[in-house]
Amino acid sequence: MAKQALPLALPRATKAEINRCQLPSQLFFLTLPSLRATEPSKRTLRPLSDNPFNMKRICSYLLYKFMGWKLNITIPLPPKSIICVAPHTSNWDFIIGLLYRNSEGFSSHFMMKKDWFFWPLGILLRHLDGIPIDRSNKQKITDSLSEYLRHHDDVHIAITPEGTRSLNKQWKKGFYFIALKCGIPIQLYALDYVNKTIVCTQQIVPTGDLEKDFAKINQYYSQFAERAKFPHKFSVNETL
Repeated sequence: MAKQALPLALPRATKAEINRCQLPSQLFFLTLPSLRATEPSKRTLRPLSDNPFNMKRICSYLLYKFMGWKLNITIPLPPKSIICVAPHTSNWDFIIGLLYRNSEGFSSHFMMKKDWFFWPLGILLRHLDGIPIDRSNKQKITDSLSEYLRHHDDVHIAITPEGTRSLNKQWKKGFYFIALKCGIPIQLYALDYVNKTIVCTQQIVPTGDLEKDFAKINQYYSQFAERAKFPHKFSVNETL
């Protein structure tokens, strides 16, 4: 089945914004598509295979050859899933995640708080399939993403349950409830900086028993507590 993408709209730069541009480069970035998650689609994301610069080969070289990372992936990618990534203690986690996604040639969205989607960085983040999140309306986010996942195939959403690079012992639970509502698996990905390995050897399908399911998640990620980029910034979830 053809790949689906989150519904997106294309806002146009106003005449006033164009007139404020003093350099050709400013005008170039202003006229790039600025993608926003909105109501029914006017444009869909372009598959990686359509990239004229062979991004898959470039990312593969950077991640595996230049940076020296390797894989320990024993769980195949299902038609749709939540990709849970931890520990998250550095901006390098985001870069490594993008290189991995592009080098393996699959499509996934990632959620990031809306504060990061300022101009011009927001243009790049949306182009990379980023979804700006307003944390003041958590229920709406959960409902919207659940509804979309139920009606589309070949959709994967990557999240960092800690929600911050700082120490956080109370993980966000939205990813769990999205997976529960849709009946899809949560794939447990870890970044092992000690061995430079991207790991996914377990997944769970939420049962609705939050305590039991999070006990499994905590047990899995506890083995990576000392393998984070900055171990002192990582803790498994301690509250439900």
